[in-house]
Amino acid sequence: MSFSKKLFLLSAGLTATSALGYAQNFAYPAVPGPAAPGEARPYVWIAGSASPSATVAAPGNTCGVAENLCYYLPASLQTAYAVNAIAHGNGGQGLTVGIVDAYYNSQTEGDLAAFSATFNLPACSVGSGCLTIVSQTGVPCSVANACVPTPSSPPSAQEWSLETDLDIEAVHAMAPNAHILLVTANNSSFSDLATAVQYAYGHANLVSNSWGGGEFSVETALDSLFAASPVPILFSSGDTGGIVEYPCASPNVLCVGGTHLQTTAAAIRSSESAWGGADTSGGGGGGCSAYEPVPSYQASFTTSMCGTMRGVPDIAAIGDPLTGFATVLGSFAAQSLGVNYPPGNYSAFVIGGTSLASPITAGILALIDADRIAQGKSLVTNAQINSYLYNTASGPLYHARFFDVTTGTTGFAAVPGWDRATGVGVILGPAMAAYLCTLP
Repeated sequence: MSFSKKLFLLSAGLTATSALGYAQNFAYPAVPGPAAPGEARPYVWIAGSASPSATVAAPGNTCGVAENLCYYLPASLQTAYAVNAIAHGNGGQGLTVGIVDAYYNSQTEGDLAAFSATFNLPACSVGSGCLTIVSQTGVPCSVANACVPTPSSPPSAQEWSLETDLDIEAVHAMAPNAHILLVTANNSSFSDLATAVQYAYGHANLVSNSWGGGEFSVETALDSLFAASPVPILFSSGDTGGIVEYPCASPNVLCVGGTHLQTTAAAIRSSESAWGGADTSGGGGGGCSAYEPVPSYQASFTTSMCGTMRGVPDIAAIGDPLTGFATVLGSFAAQSLGVNYPPGNYSAFVIGGTSLASPITAGILALIDADRIAQGKSLVTNAQINSYLYNTASGPLYHARFFDVTTGTTGFAAVPGWDRATGVGVILGPAMAAYLCTLP
């Protein structure tokens, strides 16, 4: 059967305001917080169906209070963030982006295939070597070897499978020629997810994580795990506006906050503000860590707001689910939304949260790394990434290499320069790539 016949178009009347119960200016987290001690939760948010009867494509539309729910397709996000203008990005070819999530879903490969077919992206399968799915210790996962059975207690595998679909599809949208390594932890405990992160950074060129939990008094003891990574590690900042989450608070990771993105009809960015406030009940995490001292790369930026403590996030990207991403879900992931349709069918939903911001940024950084490799440079390391980005933000060309988010609030207001809502802003890919390609 062709994909077009398999696509479940919600013809039975499912809309963002009926069967799913969504208002047009409301979204909710797949797994509400806070996470239990020792556990992490995914930061994915659901806004509604991407059915034309429920919402509209975002370019050229205003989304938010009293407006239609909007979504972005891969092509419009590529345009909004100008990734195709990165000189030798080549879709991230030659790079592997690692993604860490909890629990294995045997439908993941099929969900990515449906997404790629729907939006005319290159196919990415296990058989071709583009997609690799392994357990937290690197054992290949498959239908025959399911790695870990579906758990019976929350947070369920269904919610995490929704997160996984968002992660891999967002990376594939921004870096369609990059390989993807999905590492599935046995469960949502910090210990098993940390094991998965270690495997991921040993076998990928950068790693995106869209999960975490509240800060805790002994978190600094875990920072060495991230410091040991040879490749950049990205974490989402969370979804409770103005609250610091870990591991994003670690000085050894790149913490990514969320924005509300508006574009022209041609998908060119017209504005970008902090995700939070009246248009939704969520907002990007951020603030001043209670336990992590300020790292040297950040001190001159955060002292006035955070004193001697680390401030987060570092940077930001699209996160508001009301300007979300059209994510294709198979039947297992869709069950987390209370939606049931037969296996082998798929539907697109509007998904967001800082869970979107991290993989979007990882895809952009993969393109920048590909540009560096094409120009005879080495990959950017984990020890370099934050220093490079903050050094860029401190120079006279700051506004040429970052979009400085100065409007909106997450609980903390976005202001010129670094702030606790969006960090130093959104990477401007082509200019940032040109600059990073001048560095060792």
